[in-house]
Amino acid sequence: MKRSVSVSRVLLWVLIGALVLSLLGNVAQYYAATPHKPILSGTYTMDAADSRYLVFDNKGHFCLYTQTDGLLMEGNYIGAQQELYHLDSTSGSRGSVLLTEDGVYYAGADGDLAWFRRTSDIPVFAGNWAEAWAHFPEEPYVIG
Repeated sequence: MKRSVSVSRVLLWVLIGALVLSLLGNVAQYYAATPHKPILSGTYTMDAADSRYLVFDNKGHFCLYTQTDGLLMEGNYIGAQQELYHLDSTSGSRGSVLLTEDGVYYAGADGDLAWFRRTSDIPVFAGNWAEAWAHFPEEPYVIG
């Protein structure tokens, strides 16, 4: 016995397939055209002899530390414009960071300018300096 498939049924499946392909194409174009804004929270490292680390959480807190000297600065950050953030430390010193795709430029109030590359998307402490940062609101990930 031979089964017959109507032309309208084949046409319906062709239209459904075309609709799905069109939808997938639109989603792909949307993601390609939409700029992806990097997120500040995470860990940044300065590649130098006295490696400094900048750590930002997702609630507006930051700290700057080294493995040898410990905590150098801590405080709060606030977004100023797009990828520019202002840092206010608890000691009264200020600074700014400019967020890029793969790191941040740090500008201190004393004219210090440094590049920190992103090493982690989460706050990470190398060594045991997490105990020194009492203002950190969540459990940080500690290495070492």
